[in-house]
Amino acid sequence: MTNARQPLDVVSLPSDLADFWGHYQTLPRDGLMPTLRAFLDSAPYRFMARVAIADMMAPDDFVMRYYGTALTELSGTDWTGISAKESARRGIPLQTGGRGWTAVKHPCGYLSTRAFVRRERPFEPEVTSFHAVLLV
Repeated sequence: MTNARQPLDVVSLPSDLADFWGHYQTLPRDGLMPTLRAFLDSAPYRFMARVAIADMMAPDDFVMRYYGTALTELSGTDWTGISAKESARRGIPLQTGGRGWTAVKHPCGYLSTRAFVRRERPFEPEVTSFHAVLLV
């Protein structure tokens, strides 16, 4: 997270991410961060297919509380309820831990771009995503 202290340039975001960021900024806060309840109570339906929520306990210990249907379609796996340890036992890499833990400990959010690789697909779609921290 080399750019962790740089402010988010909303102008350069794809419009759907800018809309999500705008919504995130309006959520009631408990200290610096919005709560999970505040997000879930007011999350517009249009965002939820592309939302993933992870409960972070440590860099290598987390559980995917929710994994949206659009993400499931891209990755080929519904990660809802799957822990980092369970995914490792299945031989499936789920790489959220380190960066997610850093975001939780600061607290901050970050943007990432990643490819969803699937053997049965001739292309690897790149997805830019915003990772935000919510208090439980």
